[in-house]
Amino acid sequence: MEQKKIVIIGGSSGIGKALAYSLKEKHKVIVCGRNPQKIDKINHTLPAFICDVSKESQVIEFKQKVEE
Repeated sequence: MEQKKIVIIGGSSGIGKALAYSLKEKHKVIVCGRNPQKIDKINHTLPAFICDVSKESQVIEFKQKVEE
């Protein structure tokens, strides 16, 4: 199976976090969330970035990081 890049918004907690961990073995998973403390914790095991999707400038910056 081809490895895909999967972006999970709200992936630093709850269902999003569970989904990210379940997919990380077979795919490149990148998560974003608004809470810096939660992002810092998950960043040790997955690429994670702070991004409030209600702020266009943060979404643009996150998109650039994902495309790298």
